[in-house]
Amino acid sequence: MTRLASALRLELTVQVRQRFLYAAVFSGLIWLAVLLPMPPGLRGAAEPYVMSGDTTIIGFFFIAGAVFFEKQERTLGAVISTPLRFGEYLAAKLAVLVAISLSVAVVVATVAHRFGYHLAPMVAGVVLGTLLMLLVGFITSLPFASISDWFLAATIPLAVMNLPVLHYSGVWPNPVLYLLPMQGPLLLLGSAGCITAAANVNSPIAAQVYANWNNDVGAQMHETLSATRKAIVSAPAPIPALKALMARHTGDAAWHNVRPPHLKLTGEQQSRLFAVFDACGMELARAA
Repeated sequence: MTRLASALRLELTVQVRQRFLYAAVFSGLIWLAVLLPMPPGLRGAAEPYVMSGDTTIIGFFFIAGAVFFEKQERTLGAVISTPLRFGEYLAAKLAVLVAISLSVAVVVATVAHRFGYHLAPMVAGVVLGTLLMLLVGFITSLPFASISDWFLAATIPLAVMNLPVLHYSGVWPNPVLYLLPMQGPLLLLGSAGCITAAANVNSPIAAQVYANWNNDVGAQMHETLSATRKAIVSAPAPIPALKALMARHTGDAAWHNVRPPHLKLTGEQQSRLFAVFDACGMELARAA
């Protein structure tokens, strides 16, 4: 325990000396410069992406930078010759960088929303996301002698780890993305809200979920909300599906028009979509 405490103090000193702590403060100011000019509604939708970016920068890049600094200064040999164990060495790095990432996230969220956000899921998402990115950054940096050699190769694991953003944003809602470990932290970061194309037709249900988030009504409405979104993404593409629903709702066939690369749903696809959507328990009123 004494060794770990000493390692924590040393790691914090190194983070200050190597200016990583100042870089974290600067990144927090950048995120605030992005969020604060936004309208409050848009700010809440954008914040999960900001938090995800924070975990990527501090988690993935900071630990790799620290490893390369140690290689350059040849301090790893000195650490190996001490009684400090590898687990303690790594735990100290993880603990300090997670604390820095969490501090930045809490300050950004509090300044942007005051206290109008859910602290527990945000903390859980930042901690888990930062830990995952720290471990990936640490492992990928070990085989390389310099950061320039590592940087190009690092784009591959970095891109793979951030693929869940495509699912969260609705660009590629493929269930296979749930196999990636960053999917969980991203969902936690977005638990207070998300960008979803399905809100074009199920926004009244979403409003009920938001207003009743802490009771049984909200839980029941959440099931309906999830079912309607699943119905929409069950179609070949969400945008033509939404347009088909709006065409049925308004009686205006012009809603079926889509721009490439999207294609209008076939009659069979529309029938299947309508059947699945209506089974959710939410009906859009048909035009007279």
